[in-house]
Amino acid sequence: MKTLAVLHETDYRYHDWIQHAYHLACLKPVDSAVQKLVSYDIAIDPVPDTRSVHRDCFGNWIEYFGFHHPHQSLQVFARSKAQRFCIAAQDLARAELSWRDLRRDLAYQAGRPCQAEGEYVFESPFVPFLEAFRPYAMAIFDREPGLIKACQQLCQKIHADFRYIPRSTVIETPLAEVFQRKTGVCQDFAHVMIACLRSIGLSARYVSGYLLTRAAPGQPKRRGVDASHAWVAIYCPSLEHPWLELDPTNNALVEEDYVSLAYGRDFGDVSPLRGVIHSGAGHELRVAVTVEALSVDAP
Repeated sequence: MKTLAVLHETDYRYHDWIQHAYHLACLKPVDSAVQKLVSYDIAIDPVPDTRSVHRDCFGNWIEYFGFHHPHQSLQVFARSKAQRFCIAAQDLARAELSWRDLRRDLAYQAGRPCQAEGEYVFESPFVPFLEAFRPYAMAIFDREPGLIKACQQLCQKIHADFRYIPRSTVIETPLAEVFQRKTGVCQDFAHVMIACLRSIGLSARYVSGYLLTRAAPGQPKRRGVDASHAWVAIYCPSLEHPWLELDPTNNALVEEDYVSLAYGRDFGDVSPLRGVIHSGAGHELRVAVTVEALSVDAP
């Protein structure tokens, strides 16, 4: 089993003095049935005047910190180590179930308690219901009755149909535009797949995290060359851990080269660092992520 070490560096340089600022950091990886959080530490410079930690409604760790004194910069260093567990192919095969049966179970019925996972069936701020997504999904789901196989095929289809182009979109780019142009970045690929699954009544959530990348042969890996990543988790109650995680950007099952950071309805729920500053001036932002494999443990 691999132990992955992550360094997430955020550096703000303000064009004027900031007197008051309030921030939320979602930088602590989850500790779950499929991922062990080995260690985590966050350093903030300058030292905040107020600071607290809580879990949000999705179970993610959120750190709040605020400043009430003049400052011209903000640096946040989040260091973590985590281990991700693999899912065997035979376990996936044994867990196969009918997506139509699951859709029926997730649908609201009078007199029956609602399933908590059903909240991920509905649209969200960055994943609206659009007419184009249902036929795109049903081109696969009409011919494939198995949830896991159909989701894997949808993941493959998005990977094939969409082009990954760095900086081709921003978070404000409408999902309809992404779908029409068939270009985007990892958060767009995730939002498209989530929209497709929700359009046919299935529960899907957004996952933020990290992916281990490798340097070219013979070259050392440079610090800060990685980036935050995003993928999709589909509710699959027949699995021991009832969320199947797929990466449409890379057409991959999420396994030991990934670190899950947080879960939500879409990007807006799990932005790594966001906040409000009291200033009319602008700022410069630099974000650097480094992911390294520390060890491979014997099975």
